[in-house]
Amino acid sequence: MMTLDLGGDTTPYQGMVPLDGDTLAACAERYFLSSEQTETRIALSVGEVIGEGAPLWRGAGVLLQRIAADETRGDPAEDWSRATILFSTISDEEMLDPALPADRLLYRLFHEERAHGRACGASRSMHLQRRAPDQHHAAIPKGRSAGTCRA
Repeated sequence: MMTLDLGGDTTPYQGMVPLDGDTLAACAERYFLSSEQTETRIALSVGEVIGEGAPLWRGAGVLLQRIAADETRGDPAEDWSRATILFSTISDEEMLDPALPADRLLYRLFHEERAHGRACGASRSMHLQRRAPDQHHAAIPKGRSAGTCRA
């Protein structure tokens, strides 16, 4: 069972997802492709953050979805190919680093692209989600925008 919760006043959606992938991310990617007909890439990570005090475990995930072609955007195939190549460079250390805010991570990955990032919304562009205590939206340089949903 997979639950998609976009936060706010939206109703969470649940769907059955076969566990036929090598990772949970691969299973979720198959779900989006078969149920939502949306190509999706997901990176998930869990790790212990070493620092002062008791050990802290942290989990993070990044979700990238291909936007549909239309008259305005044309065919996004080349952009999708470039985005997935850049997305594949994200490391567990970057996702789990408490000193690296989600908007900076998005900027690191896509600062040379004309990317529009947004999390926890209905947008089919790039979605970035990290777990933290509050919701935060931030702008990144040169008119590009990024958002994070922290739940």
